[in-house]
Amino acid sequence: MRHHSLFILNHVSRFGGLRYSQLEALCHGVMKKTYIYRQLKVLRQMGLIMFHDTHDRRGSAIVCTEEGRKRIFGDEYKGPKTLRLCELDHTLACAETVIALYHRPWIVGVATEFELYPKDLDGIIQGRTPDALAVLRQGTNEFRVAIEVETSLRSIQRIKDVLFHYRQTFEAQSPCAVVIIVCCEPSIYRRYRAEMNEVPKDLWPNFLIVDSPVLPSLPSTAFGERLNHVNSSANRSWHSFTSEYLSFAINPGTYPDRPLPKSDARQSGA
Repeated sequence: MRHHSLFILNHVSRFGGLRYSQLEALCHGVMKKTYIYRQLKVLRQMGLIMFHDTHDRRGSAIVCTEEGRKRIFGDEYKGPKTLRLCELDHTLACAETVIALYHRPWIVGVATEFELYPKDLDGIIQGRTPDALAVLRQGTNEFRVAIEVETSLRSIQRIKDVLFHYRQTFEAQSPCAVVIIVCCEPSIYRRYRAEMNEVPKDLWPNFLIVDSPVLPSLPSTAFGERLNHVNSSANRSWHSFTSEYLSFAINPGTYPDRPLPKSDARQSGA
């Protein structure tokens, strides 16, 4: 398989699914639009990806097949989560959030929910798997940042549960410093803001609740100042995280600094 095809398949498998515009952003500087189309056609013919209509009618999404995931992660791969097509719109919204964040120079690594095993989160987040987990580097310190993306209005109890798990996480002085909760609807944003009154005020700096249209335009200092406050107000012992998925960034225009997938490693004799 050509390296460009592998590059595309790697990103689709990591995110679960991508819009063409999202894939184009990830491939920026690596290949032209016409070449992306050509590689997608090849991958589809090989049975490694498929196209699926989205509920929001914003075009088709590129989805990795089971065979495609095996090609990236190996024949014995059993991921922590498989894509449910009924959740495709949420998956695409999560991808949009992560892609918006990786343009920030202080984000040095990220793992999506399709890569995070429960063991990766031991001692990091109390009783919950986020939609994504990022590593933010500030000076010599590295911080874990949980990302939650809300695309539909949930019950008040469900929102209380989300806030409770992160409240436990921050009270336990875990390596997760902040949770970014991205609300894709104004009603979701208002409900989260209302329920924050149940969270102790000294933990408010650990919660960053934003409207999704605001996320791409947030100044780089928005997170930096918040984390500076968290770091100065808590005696935390920041330690390295062992998950391989957090060891590299998803910077556009670069290939992932990751070992060859098992299937390709075997073919190359590695």
